[in-house]
Amino acid sequence: MPKTLRCTDLIPGCDFVARGQSEDEVIARIAEHIRTKHRLRAITPEILKQIRASVYEEKVTAA
Repeated sequence: MPKTLRCTDLIPGCDFVARGQSEDEVIARIAEHIRTKHRLRAITPEILKQIRASVYEEKVTAA
């Protein structure tokens, strides 16, 4: 099931959304976004914990 993380859940006001098929895929995308757009040099264990807690499964509707 697809996973999603909205950057605004971590950094209010940012409209970036990371999506992927796995939690690891979403985390890699949001980590790159945070490094490049928010200029955070390192993802600490505390930040990673917040990121993991913010990833959720997308609801897929039947067509």
